[in-house]
This record gives sequence, C-alpha cells and structure tokens, in this order.
Amino acid sequence: MEHGQKKIAILKSDLAKRGGLEKYTHRLAESFAKSGHQVFLLTTGYPEDAPQAAYQVVNVGKKRFCSFFHLLSFNKKCAE
Repeated sequence: MEHGQKKIAILKSDLAKRGGLEKYTHRLAESFAKSGHQVFLLTTGYPEDAPQAAYQVVNVGKKRFCSFFHLLSFNKKCAE
C-alpha cells in the first residue's frame, strides 16, 4: 500500500436489492477504489450476477445481530 492510501470498510446490510442506497454504496466504494484506496464492502447479501467491482466484497452471511466476534472476524479478513 502506497503512502496516502487507506483501507476503507463500508458496511451495508443487503446489496441484493437495487434501490438508491445500494447504488450510492456501489458508487462510493468505486470512487474510493479509483482514488487508489483499498476498499472492503461488507454485506449480508450480494447479487451473484453483479459485475466485477474495483473493490473487495465480503459476504458476511445473514446475521441477526453483530457481535464483538463478528467485528474481530471482519478485522482479520481486512488484514489478509
């Protein structure tokens, strides 16, 4: 990672829907990635037919709650 680059995590519960917030989330992630940042998009649902993105999508599965251990798991995945 070059100087000035950041690791950015964006969390959105379900991206399988095609609403305005989902579109905005994709645009935001794309913009950060095109600026040279390493972007992780964590979600509970991602469309299988989605085009290849310039950022990394991490499907965390369907969760009813987020615990401290889920956050630790996320941190570990970001460090990989």
